[in-house]
Amino acid sequence: MTAVAPDGFPAAPVDLLPPVLAGVVTAARTTPAHTALIGPGDVRLTFATLVTRVSAAAAGLRARGIADGARAVVLVPPGPDFVVTILALLASGAVPVLVDPGIGVRRVRRALADVEAEAFVGSARANLARRFLRWAPSARHTILTDGAHPLARTIRPAPETLAAIERDGAAQPERIDWTPRVDAHEAALLFTSGSTGPPKAVVYRHPHFTAQLAALRGAYGLKPGETSVATFPPFALFGPALGMRTVLPAMDFTRPAAADPSHLFAVVHRTGADVLFASPALLAALARYGRDQQQHLPSVRLVLSAGAPVPVDVADATAALLRPDAVVATPYGMTEALPVCTIGGDELRATADEHWPPRGVCVGRPVRDTDVTVIGVSKEPIRRLSNSHAVVDGDVGELVVAGPQVTEAYVDRPAATARAKTAWNGRSAHRTGDLAWCDEHGRVWFCGRTAHRIHTSDGPLDPLPVEQLVTGHVGVRRAALVGLPAPAGQQPVLIVQPEDAVWRRLRPWRPGGRRRHAAFIAELRARLDAHPHSAHVRWVMLRRRFPVDARHNAKIGYEQLTRWADARRRGRFARVGRRAFGGAAT
Repeated sequence: MTAVAPDGFPAAPVDLLPPVLAGVVTAARTTPAHTALIGPGDVRLTFATLVTRVSAAAAGLRARGIADGARAVVLVPPGPDFVVTILALLASGAVPVLVDPGIGVRRVRRALADVEAEAFVGSARANLARRFLRWAPSARHTILTDGAHPLARTIRPAPETLAAIERDGAAQPERIDWTPRVDAHEAALLFTSGSTGPPKAVVYRHPHFTAQLAALRGAYGLKPGETSVATFPPFALFGPALGMRTVLPAMDFTRPAAADPSHLFAVVHRTGADVLFASPALLAALARYGRDQQQHLPSVRLVLSAGAPVPVDVADATAALLRPDAVVATPYGMTEALPVCTIGGDELRATADEHWPPRGVCVGRPVRDTDVTVIGVSKEPIRRLSNSHAVVDGDVGELVVAGPQVTEAYVDRPAATARAKTAWNGRSAHRTGDLAWCDEHGRVWFCGRTAHRIHTSDGPLDPLPVEQLVTGHVGVRRAALVGLPAPAGQQPVLIVQPEDAVWRRLRPWRPGGRRRHAAFIAELRARLDAHPHSAHVRWVMLRRRFPVDARHNAKIGYEQLTRWADARRRGRFARVGRRAFGGAAT
């Protein structure tokens, strides 16, 4: 224990702190009165207040034994309390565990059962869910960040509150020195979205956060004093760590595509935001609103969008909202390694028509100190990469990435860790599970997921290049190539989600609906038949809505669509005919 300086800040030298904490303390010492956070309802914290609250909360947590490697599940709505909680856990040496509740209550239960957490920090609503759905059953401490739900008062034993923990910590004559072990095995556990399997807890150490901050600062010029509007919770942590003012708008962060664009425009205008982060689905909604309402975002110099490839038309529509020198950039990566590559809107546009037939989406060049290679697709573990694993230059395979931001393990999943991790040139590397190829300029092109590759009797078929043939159609919103069981290999089926206005016109009960339906299918088939690599896609089906991930509302649920298509091929679809469900055979 080290005494705290009279100003309430930790007395430990900043250079001994992990960078996530050091950046906040530095900002509090140099610009204490500057706003660090603006939460829903215009709740504001200065950097000085933020550090004071974090210091007090960390002392209170340590007094309860929530420190030095103790795992704590955090299910707190994004806002000031969310940031205080995460930073306080890091400062006490505890391990925050982050999982997206949008993945579903059963998957949350299974995920949290794996981590054996000692504490649960959440809203009253999250605590009720925990009690009734048996989330994190191992937790001995329950901490509420609010008491808004009346049923929260009936839970026994009564949980503690974050406010009480802060009061207890502030009353202690000595507080912790904010120096958790930088070399600790675990700094935080972040769950994957589970888009291709059960969510897995990724082990983050402090050097991983250090590398992430350095990569974001270097790639995008993020600097203290700027204002960032974050619609993705992790960016609520990166902002204060970089000395930026971070705005968390009032929205459902588990359903970003459903956010009110008018509210987000108002938030950006009111705060004069320099940086905006939005998932591709939310970015598309903002672009449509700005176009329809003839509104712009003149203060924004940088828009970041991640979670799925950003369509060129969305990037262009977003750029039209901004000033001429502004940048729309797409950092590419995954929970296990972020960021890996980055590309700006201008280059994205330039590469869009570079290859025809399409060969995927260009996600840019690797960020500093990051290496990538492409290996043959295999489910077998690889302990050490060699030249024999690499594919021929320009061929599609599995992307492998190495760099200081690359994590090394999953929690209690040795088989998954062995499958995803390997050694390459003396560094730990991550097998991304993404299909990709590298061009002669060192750029990476994304072609889909290895789990979604279709294995036909004529050879493998990568999903994204086929989908791109039809997503350029003005009436198509999304497309997904899936494989159904067949006597020899898989039978490729293309499922298409039309734009809402088109879908309404194609319904068979509308006058001329069946004719328009047949014509629409014929247009899509013509696009497929024009290219040898997609001509043997036998079926095209239409579906009104696609299942997408909760985190970004952008990743398509291929497994659900495969089951849906197979059920219609085997049963109801076969009986009622293709007009009702959109099938079309060659």
